[in-house]
Amino acid sequence: TSMKGYGYLKKAIMFCLEDPRMQKNLVDGLYSIIAKEYGSSWQNVERNIKEIRNGKYQIIVNQIKNI
Repeated sequence: TSMKGYGYLKKAIMFCLEDPRMQKNLVDGLYSIIAKEYGSSWQNVERNIKEIRNGKYQIIVNQIKNI
């Protein structure tokens, strides 16, 4: 769900700020660590983060079109 996605995204940003190398290994590193912390799978973490990213992107595109 989108609420989970926000939590996952927030955690991902925090991890990447602490250790920028996390960005280079998303599946085995970042997503797996977050999944373990939340009792989920890396696939769910990835999907929920992408849903948030894609949803926000679409909102921005729509706002630009209305200018």
